Amino acid sequence: MRKKQSLHLVWFRNDLRITDNKALSFACTDPQAKVIALFIATPEQWKKHDISLRQITFIHQNLMALRNALAQLGIPLICQTLSNFLQSREYVLEFSKKKTLMHYFLIINMN
Repeated sequence: MRKKQSLHLVWFRNDLRITDNKALSFACTDPQAKVIALFIATPEQWKKHDISLRQITFIHQNLMALRNALAQLGIPLICQTLSNFLQSREYVLEFSKKKTLMHYFLIINMN
């Protein structure tokens, strides 16, 4: 019986860099694992925090650069739009169940 391939999820929240990204580095340590990246936009949450159109444009531009950089590593980037952070957590939990996720990685900003 063949061993099931590990699936690792890297949830990109605020830090959209791949250079010096500890969560991504840890997710990629197992060469047999499939790594998937996830970004969830939360426009209603952004409104509550007065995120400007300029900041949203900046996020979008960085997401496009992130998608290209991850593609070069063979890692797909899934982008999802949900209203708020609570829905994001629920989405990640459901995603994990559907994909029978083995591990997930994220960087928590304490600022």
